[in-house]
Amino acid sequence: MEELSFKTPAKVKISGIIERASTDKIVILCHGFRSSKDSSTNLSLADCLKQKGISTYRFDFFSHGNSQGEPEDLTVSEMISEILSAIEVVKREGFKKIALVGSSLGGLASAVAASRTSELNLVVLKCPVSEYYQKFLQEHGPRELDHWKKTGHKFFPGHEENEVFKLNYSFISDIKNINAYDSAFNIKVPVLIIHGDADALVPVEQSEKLASLIKNSKLEVVSQADHMFSRKPHFNKMIRLISDFIVENIDKAPVSESKNVKKESKVADRSKVQSKTKVQIKAESVETVKESRKEPRESQKESYSSKRTESSESRSSQSSQKSSEKSDKSAEKPSEKASKTSTSATPRTVSKSPKDSLFDKRSDNLRRMGIDIKKFK
Repeated sequence: MEELSFKTPAKVKISGIIERASTDKIVILCHGFRSSKDSSTNLSLADCLKQKGISTYRFDFFSHGNSQGEPEDLTVSEMISEILSAIEVVKREGFKKIALVGSSLGGLASAVAASRTSELNLVVLKCPVSEYYQKFLQEHGPRELDHWKKTGHKFFPGHEENEVFKLNYSFISDIKNINAYDSAFNIKVPVLIIHGDADALVPVEQSEKLASLIKNSKLEVVSQADHMFSRKPHFNKMIRLISDFIVENIDKAPVSESKNVKKESKVADRSKVQSKTKVQIKAESVETVKESRKEPRESQKESYSSKRTESSESRSSQSSQKSSEKSDKSAEKPSEKASKTSTSATPRTVSKSPKDSLFDKRSDNLRRMGIDIKKFK
């Protein structure tokens, strides 16, 4: 355990303590309003996570614990800025896998800070104040708000008996425009929200609404647990749920790393293109010009050859048609000749009259009698 503090842009010292383990994993622990870095939740988580090889960094918000600043000057915007500064502190210490845990008002600041950075691997919100301004109006009314504005400050009861603290109007005017609901859509890492259903300070309905708005979120409602998880079984369950969630999700790559991988691949592609010399580019351009010149010539040749083949084909078809016509004619001529010869070869049949036939019979009889028939003609 060692002290590791930092300063705000206004040169205000923020006190912090780091407990190192032997890995590059670390959890930033953010306490609630009017609490400190040495809260029971932070100390228990630091011991539990160290046994699992995970470092922790806890710090006091502005005007809390050992940090500098006047309590009445506290704003949630200041708390958000300090969380983002704490992330940069642990990065400079060499930690690569970073988780964020915020309690109560520190939970609201953690949710908003998580929506503004891509360096986190996961977020845990313990009974977070998701929306404070409307809650104040419901409990105190607009008259009390006007009185706070007129006087410039308001006194609130503390945790201890007879303890009071003062807040300037800058606190409520700042938080009027800050709520976890508006930031939920920009949280891209796994989120665990843990809340007791007997919480009298922050209604569990706020966490139910917040969980419905965060894409990758898990809500754990502890039955009969109050805002402080004051009963030991509730407290132990809360510590176990948080530590288990951290161990399961801290090794998952944050959004920044996946974006960097895509950027590196794009840069590599650009460098490959830029690495080509002018000679190579010129040679490639010459080749493209040659190819472009070849293409029309080849197309012309192809068209000319196609025309020649078409003409030859037409000629051959015409010649084949003529030869077929000749063969048909030659085939027709022999048939005609054959028909002529057949007609000439066949004897003519002359029909005889009855007188002629009678004469023939008589002439035959005279011949048999030895009489020359020529004398009778």
